[in-house]
Amino acid sequence: MSLNEKEEIINIAKELPEWFTPEAIKQITLDLTKYSVLVEREKTALGFIIYDILDKKCLIKWMAVKKGLQRKGIGRKLIEQLVEICKKRSIEFIETDTLAETEDYEPYILTRAFYHSAGFKDVEIVRAGYPEGSDKLILRKELV
Repeated sequence: MSLNEKEEIINIAKELPEWFTPEAIKQITLDLTKYSVLVEREKTALGFIIYDILDKKCLIKWMAVKKGLQRKGIGRKLIEQLVEICKKRSIEFIETDTLAETEDYEPYILTRAFYHSAGFKDVEIVRAGYPEGSDKLILRKELV
């Protein structure tokens, strides 16, 4: 991955402060060097997924679509590409987490709706699952 592509990914996250805090952006910057990355692009990056594969599961660490381009199929396309990668590697499921519905923060209503529309199912809510004390929702998409 080129330095320019990394910068494009970080800039997408910076444009979405409703979802990505400065601390999250620091973590994304580190995770770009540790995990696999899928990027949907035209002339520049439109969206990304940072993920890790452990045994028979794939974990989505971070996902975002550029501000103004959300709800245009880019996120769905990224998920479809990840599903294909996982199926070729005999991965059983893709898992991610997001802010649970027990937390009253409107942007994550859209996040949960996106994952549900992409075939993810709620697995569990982890009370105070995030470092700042917010509840975490674990979502899973079965592939087998």
